[in-house]
Amino acid sequence: MKLSSVNTKELLKNIKTIFFDCDGVLWNSFGLIQGAVETVNELKSMEKKVFFVTNNSTKTQEEYLQRLTSMALMFPRMRYYVQLT
Repeated sequence: MKLSSVNTKELLKNIKTIFFDCDGVLWNSFGLIQGAVETVNELKSMEKKVFFVTNNSTKTQEEYLQRLTSMALMFPRMRYYVQLT
């Protein structure tokens, strides 16, 4: 079931912070997940705090920073990467 924009805004009304896993949520081995950039940028426009996390230790912080920057996800550097181990 797809949420309407009204339902989505109501659902997100009381949510201040959102965490996205990178691999498999924002992109996969084929490229960007459809709608990922638009979703993150819409949350940003709603003044949500958006953070990116990963449990993939095969890439460096700089590699994740480059990937996110290339996707036009412009956030302060401190929000780009949290490695969960």
